Amino acid sequence: MEVLENSFVQLLIDSDEEANNEDVSGAPDGLLADAVESSDDEDGEGESDAGRPSTIVQPSVVPSTEDSGIQNDDVYAFSNPMNFYNIFMTDELVKLVNEESNRYLSAKYSTWSVLEEQEFCKFLAICFHMNIEKKLYTADLSQPD
Repeated sequence: MEVLENSFVQLLIDSDEEANNEDVSGAPDGLLADAVESSDDEDGEGESDAGRPSTIVQPSVVPSTEDSGIQNDDVYAFSNPMNFYNIFMTDELVKLVNEESNRYLSAKYSTWSVLEEQEFCKFLAICFHMNIEKKLYTADLSQPD
């Protein structure tokens, strides 16, 4: 355990030396920020921040050039919520998830009976409805309002 602790301390010392040797003078304007100085009184363990760099290099932010939002103008003509659902949950995706679920569960449980796609879709509908219709207890889901 002591060897592990010593190697961790050495790693911290090495990383401090690397930070002190970093040359940030060539960094573009606006990418450097002054580090917040803290006193030893604020440090709960009395350890000093000596050896830490006084500047922090901030990552550059690349502005987005793409249009945001819905790119498919056909969605504005949809009148049925299922049309929106079918954009994300295509028949091929439902079939793939169902097949992979059956494959995994058949291997895991010898008594697993094959789940049909229609059953899987009903399960998804129940999950979505449970997210919309908030009930305090699971037993309340089967009770009429």
